[in-house]
Amino acid sequence: MDNKIFELPIHCLVFLRGKCKVCHTVNKKQIYDYGKMKYIDMEKKIDQTNHQIVPLVCSKCQTEYSPSEVEYFDKLRNITITVAKLEWGNMREEDEYRRMEEAHKARYQIFKEKEREFWDAFNGYMLQDFRQAINELEKEEFEQAYKALGIDADCKTLAQYRKDAIQRFKTAKQKIDFWQEANKYFIYDHILEL
Repeated sequence: MDNKIFELPIHCLVFLRGKCKVCHTVNKKQIYDYGKMKYIDMEKKIDQTNHQIVPLVCSKCQTEYSPSEVEYFDKLRNITITVAKLEWGNMREEDEYRRMEEAHKARYQIFKEKEREFWDAFNGYMLQDFRQAINELEKEEFEQAYKALGIDADCKTLAQYRKDAIQRFKTAKQKIDFWQEANKYFIYDHILEL
């Protein structure tokens, strides 16, 4: 598997966001800076970091209110990585939080037990509409899959990879082999690392 994706630099900032209940101005406040590091290192650090949720103060009317979202932002690429809703009604007691942490730590074993079932369902989704499924992939995922499958294609752009994949992978087995290789990083090193 090509590990260059793991080596990409990222500078992740964490913000609290929310809309003022009085004047409806959207405000955000930076609460953490992971600094510039390799993507794989940042994912590990995220697992070890808890963020304190603090009130926001409206920049327009000075009203203090609770944030509604947490935003993870890549400063290097100037893009939002993800936004998560804060569900205040679901705040956990210490015992429940501890049980959730234990389950989170057991996720690898749980996934291993359900891995075949997962891939069967994920492959089934892809086989329903191969063209749509590959439109969800990034160029790096195509590169990774082609390398793992020993395919030497003269593709330079994402559009070229998509066109090549549609023409190249005709049988269900070919599509499944490609799909699983293209998604290995996302599943094993991203989803399981959340």
